[in-house]
This record gives sequence, structure tokens and C-alpha cells, in this order.
Amino acid sequence: MTSLQLDTSPSPWGSPYWKKLPSEELARYDLQAPTDKYFIDNLELLVDNMETALYKGSLKLPDSPDLVKGVVKTDFFAKALRTSAFIHEADMYELHLSTLQGLSIPYCYGLFHHKDKDDKVSSFLVLEECGDLIDDVSSLTNSFKLKALDALYKIHCAGYIHGDFSLNNLTVKDGQPFFIDLETAEPHKCEVTERIVVGEERRAIECDEIDLCCMMLEICADCTKLSIPVYDIQLTTVSSPAKVKVEGLWSFRERTFGERT
Repeated sequence: MTSLQLDTSPSPWGSPYWKKLPSEELARYDLQAPTDKYFIDNLELLVDNMETALYKGSLKLPDSPDLVKGVVKTDFFAKALRTSAFIHEADMYELHLSTLQGLSIPYCYGLFHHKDKDDKVSSFLVLEECGDLIDDVSSLTNSFKLKALDALYKIHCAGYIHGDFSLNNLTVKDGQPFFIDLETAEPHKCEVTERIVVGEERRAIECDEIDLCCMMLEICADCTKLSIPVYDIQLTTVSSPAKVKVEGLWSFRERTFGERT
């Protein structure tokens, strides 16, 4: 049985004084056969919210002596548990978007469950730590903005929409963008086929989420007072995310299925 063990850590503000993170080993929700064990210590509370508490810490992997930075997302302190939402998010990472782990989305180490004395099941989702949230869009380089648009489009090419795009769900690590919080991701057929020109006047884009991304990252000229050089992003339909290929620093396009790379 694959399991997770947590170190002690402060509880969110407002939670009952007696309610602490469980100290016993937690089992994976799908009861996988391997007997891998994960342990995370040096926990620090990042999001002080009983509905969804978020911790970061040092994660010990079962197959490595080294520690990696990880985060734990949990509804353990919440009044209303969201078991199905956590399972959906874990499936997005591990099944539907598995090829994008470590590229557009964090790597997922698993979803673990805790059952209390009343048989209520709380969830603990363990993910790769992927840097910091975006504080100031105006400080972002054009290169990063296009990488972020590229990362979001790869999710769309895999057949899904993020569903809750905001700067609160976009992080940067070593200059690379990562989309987090996939609770509301759902199947999607992206209709974007036309060229997007960075720095052009805002216009209608076939996909609402791509359009929102362009607006919030100030990719269109009238989204910001700054002067942005004009670069091209080529978008055409693809059959799988494996066909995504970056064509130079400022543009990318999708190769159609069967085209030689």
C-alpha cells in the first residue's frame, strides 16, 4: 500500500484547538499495490484557510535519498469535505494530463485519504512545489507571457480547459510557468485556429479561456499602457499534446497529426 506520513504543523486560524494534522500513515485513495512510503516534514502553512489549507514542506520520496520541495492541499479542517473534487483533481494530474506533469502543471505524488472516528473522509493531495504566484503582471517578460500562453494551450490540446484561470492559479519557477488548482478542469475542444499577434489590438478570440489569458497577462496592446513589440504565435489544430513544438522564442504552432517532426 502506498502511504503518506505528515510531520506536525500549525492548524489554520479559526480551526478547533484540538484538531491537528493526522500523525498516522495515510493510504492512497485508490489503494495502489506498491508499498511506497512518502514522508513530508518541515511543514509550513501557506494558505491559512479551513476550507482548503495549503502546506509546503520537504518531501522524502520512496526511491530517492534526496528531499524535494512539495505542497500538501487538504480539506481536513473544512466543515464541508470535497472528496470527489480532490479525486477529480488527482485524476487530472495523474491520468488526463499526465504527459504535462513537470511541464505545464506540477508533478503529482498522489492523493491520500484520512478516515476519522465518524467515518468522514478528508483528502491530502501532494504536489510538486512550483514556485511563487504572480504578483505584478507588468514585471513579466514577453517571453514568460508567451510561455504561459503556450502552457495553457497545451492543456487545451490535451482536451481540457483549466476552468478557473486567474493569476492565483499561475506560478513561476525558474522562469517557467505552471498552472495549479485543477479542481474545475473539464473536457474542452479548443476552437483557436487563428494566429495570435502579441501587441495587436484586443479582438475576439475563439476560446474564452485563451482570450482571458491574453487579457490578464496583458498580451494584447490595449491591456496595458506599456508598448509591447509585435510577435506572432501560430496556432493550428492538433491531435495530442505530444505534437506541441515550440518554434523559436516568440512563436509556437501545433503540428497536425501524422506530420513529421
